[in-house]
This record gives sequence, structure tokens and C-alpha cells, in this order.
Amino acid sequence: MTIVEILLLCKVVDNYGDIGFVYRLARALSDVDGSLRIALAVSDLASFSYMAPGLDVSKSFQRYCGWDVLDWNDAGTCACWCRSHGIRLVIECFQCGRPDWLENYLFGGGLPDGATARIINLEYLTAEDWAEDFHLLKSGTRSLSVKKVNFMPGFTSGTGGLLLDAGFMSLLADRDACRDVARRKLCACSGQSAVRGKFLDSDACNVLVFSYERDFAPVVSAFQRYHEEGGRLSVCLAQGRGADSFVAAYGDAGCDFPFMKLPPLEQESWDALLVSCDIAFVRGEESFSRSCLASRPFVWHAYRQDKGFHLVKVAALLKRMRPFFAPEDFSLLSEFFLLYNMDCAMELGAEAVEGVEEICDGFLSRQAEGSFCEHELDRRESELALAFLKARERLSAAFSAFSASLVCNGDLAAHLLDFLKENFI
Repeated sequence: MTIVEILLLCKVVDNYGDIGFVYRLARALSDVDGSLRIALAVSDLASFSYMAPGLDVSKSFQRYCGWDVLDWNDAGTCACWCRSHGIRLVIECFQCGRPDWLENYLFGGGLPDGATARIINLEYLTAEDWAEDFHLLKSGTRSLSVKKVNFMPGFTSGTGGLLLDAGFMSLLADRDACRDVARRKLCACSGQSAVRGKFLDSDACNVLVFSYERDFAPVVSAFQRYHEEGGRLSVCLAQGRGADSFVAAYGDAGCDFPFMKLPPLEQESWDALLVSCDIAFVRGEESFSRSCLASRPFVWHAYRQDKGFHLVKVAALLKRMRPFFAPEDFSLLSEFFLLYNMDCAMELGAEAVEGVEEICDGFLSRQAEGSFCEHELDRRESELALAFLKARERLSAAFSAFSASLVCNGDLAAHLLDFLKENFI
């Protein structure tokens, strides 16, 4: 079968995470095989343009980095492009669904007579055990001419692994140079005087915060206490849904540790900043997967789900991390991760309860007994956040070992291309 084009579909749901991964995937695929012809259909070009300098948000079709970039919302342009390119391989990212123009092409007679098309459902990253069972599992479609298979990123050799894109891995290989790049970017954003002596200094604790909405009072209190006790601390605050709540908590507590609210950053600058920081508070998918590889302490804010189901995902991640940590360090890490992802008003389903108790035995029973009222939860979260800051150098070795184990699983882009070439191309 001759593949004329690989079409990546991205429906932007969460501003940056979805398109951040798809942009990185396109670059990684091109790096692995420069002869590939790749196209991206993106539902929100404005979000894409934040991380992709030079992208024109006004164009329904454009060439960018050697790829065709299509505005998902322009059905006429996209339908015409499908017909002219004879598209037969679609990578549907994060269960984004297929727009009507693609459905009509695949199932409404757009395919040439006798031709078949393949859809790769590239799923969300999860550390749950079912990822290995789901990886490469075939799914049905409503046409025998359109085949579908699931491809799972993951944390084990039985999945597709994580993206080990060349640009990011080169930053990890030379952190001093990486920090210089990040510092120059901060200087360009805010002026040299605002950066010198405050941000990304080697003798300070440099923290990156990127979060969904949450009550930041406990964490901000820990940051301020660390600062008042003589620890050098600086915080880079990323744009997004959690930024305002962080700023509000900072103001309400009368804090004076230095922090910088970042402008939107292109992906290369964001990567350099994340690798340069000593601790990262990250959210979602894209920055979370980067932090897993960065060999530095991080805290993950999972996307909140009903019945606390996101805690199942947090617990699954912690289960993968546990072998690399001393028991007392894992106790600190696991309780902090869980508190960072929950609150007193959260109603937990049976699966969430089971996951949490497996990782942190007795945690929920203590809460049910009333020892973890809202005030006590906040106090404990702040206490753990401070301990996490102070233990960062000791914890770094365990995070590094965890990262190294993920690199050993190989590159998602290379695994994906191998699978495509063996089965479809």
C-alpha cells in the first residue's frame, strides 16, 4: 500500500496540551523519517500559533515546517485536500473524533474504488495496567474499507512509550546550555533587570507552575515559608487556567518571593524552561510527559473527573514510580500528589478509593474519621509542599532513575512508524 500522506487530527480542547503533543509528534515523525509527507488538521490555529512561531492563523491551508497545515473548521478546503491527496492514513489523536468532511471522505464514497484507509487512534497517556492490553488492539468501523487500531503511549515496554524527540533530548544532555537559553528567553520577555539575580540562578530553587484551577493557598504558603526561612526561591508561572488562582493566593497571603507570570512561549523555549527548573508543577498530558523524562522532581495536576476518577490515574502513576524511591521519600511524594489533586468537597467513587488506598494506605479512612477536615487538609498540603521543596536534591536521584527507565522503553514516534511500515505502508 502506498501512503501519499499521513494526516494528524487535533481537536484542541485544553488550549495547549493537545496541540502541544501533536506538534511535537509531527516534528518527531519528521526527524525519524524525513521522507514522510505529513499534514495536520487543527481545530484551533490560535493555540497552535502560540508555540509555533510564524504560523498564520488566518489561513485555511498553509505550508509550515514542510507540512501541510489545515484549519479543521474550513470543511471545503479540507475536503478538497483529502480528495486531491488521496488520504489513506489518519492518526486521530486523543479520541478527538473525525470532522464531517473526513467522515464523508472515508465513508461517503471519497475513497478511490478498491482502496482502503487506516485510522490510528493515538490515545491519552496513562500509567494504568490496561494500557498494555489496549495497545495495538483493533477496533471496528462502519466500513470494511476503513480499518482502525489503537496505539497507546505509556510507561512500559508493552506500550508505545513516550516521545523522545531529538530537540528535547538534546536539552537534557546539556542542562547548562539549556538554562542559558531559558534565561535569555526570560530576559527577552521581561527585561534583563527583572531576571538577573532572581530567576534560573544555579544556587536557587527555581520552580515552574502550570496548573488547572485550584486553591493555591497551601502551596503558596509553603513557598513563602521557604523564602522566609532563607531559602532562595523563584517561581515562573505559566499562562493557563490556574494562573489567576495562583496570583490571587499570592496576593491574599502578602507574599514577597519573586515570581514571573510568563507570556505564551513557543515550544522550544517552554522545553528549555521546564528542563532548567529544579521543580515543576505541571498539568495535563504534554508538560506531564516532558516532566517524566526531565529527571527532576515534579508534581502532576491531573484533569479533574467525576467521582475523583482522575485519582485512579494519579495512583497508577505513583505505582510506576514507587520502585525508584526510598519508602520514606515515596510516602512524602504519594501523599503530596494525592492532596494536590483532591479537596474535601470531592466525592470519590469505588475505583478512586481503591486506587488511593493501594498507594497511601489509611489515607482516606483518616479523612473519613474527621482528622482531615478542610483546614487540616490545607495545613498538611502546605507541610508536604515545604518538605518537597527542601528534599528536592535528595529526590532528584529517584526521579532521574524513573526517567531513565522510560527512555529505555524507546521512542513513541519510532515505534509508531515501525508499526505503520510493518502493517500499512
